[in-house]
Amino acid sequence: MDIHLPDALVKKLDGVPDKQSYIIASVEERLNREVEYEAWAVQEIEDSIEEAKEGKWVSHDEMKEYFRKIGVNVKD
Repeated sequence: MDIHLPDALVKKLDGVPDKQSYIIASVEERLNREVEYEAWAVQEIEDSIEEAKEGKWVSHDEMKEYFRKIGVNVKD
């Protein structure tokens, strides 16, 4: 497969004996991190929806008051 690589990547690969294996391993690692992040994000959203259904959220005014108490300048 003929792939054009950015110059910065070509420079980074200088001295790497098996460039193809290095690139494949790097892509696999990046994809794994992306999949893990997406799974985490979906779980956080689902958890937040459940909390909202259970009434565990606070109102906008309650949040503004909390931030004022801890010293944050809140605009109305």
